[in-house]
Amino acid sequence: GIIMLTMVQHLFVIVLYVLVSSVSGNSGFWYGGDRPPSVQYDTVPYANMTVRVNRPFTDGPGQDLVKDPFNPEVSLYVGNTINRQTFDTQFVLDMSYALNIDTSRIYVLYVSRGRVHFTWESSYVIVSFIFLERNSTSEPTLLEAIADLTQQIQVNTSALYTGTNVTSEIDSQWGLDVVTWDVSLKLTYAIDVIGGNAVKDGY
Repeated sequence: GIIMLTMVQHLFVIVLYVLVSSVSGNSGFWYGGDRPPSVQYDTVPYANMTVRVNRPFTDGPGQDLVKDPFNPEVSLYVGNTINRQTFDTQFVLDMSYALNIDTSRIYVLYVSRGRVHFTWESSYVIVSFIFLERNSTSEPTLLEAIADLTQQIQVNTSALYTGTNVTSEIDSQWGLDVVTWDVSLKLTYAIDVIGGNAVKDGY
């Protein structure tokens, strides 16, 4: 009886592990079309954001930011060109420098052309990226990083625009668009912003 009970317990643990692994593998987010190797972000608070960067894609180096040069019908993922890989890397390094957060907390999801058909499409690209919550108390929290980025985008003399290579071309008028984040984070941020200094007067 004890042996049978032990076997049933082991079987239950195995089935539970398979179920959890299956669910976990189908959630979270991706980078360059695939999930980062050996990393699960399903339980880590994150924010998915976009900014507009003044990098034309219709000619010159900017072409390789959006489309695969060997197959123009295919959207470009990181690593397909040195140009795009360098752009993503520099974007992450710039954000890390300006906000004082570790590079492991920043991921570029994709770079795309404008979402609507206006003339500015040919002169700008939209960068979709993710910030993760901190795993060290010495760094700003996720909410603090978002608030800091919101504020810096509105000030053209901030660290985001000074001494950087990619973020220096972020469009301050377009601002920061937070696409998705945890509801609890969104509520907390809204409460913090009210009466705070994240948004500049007249912006």
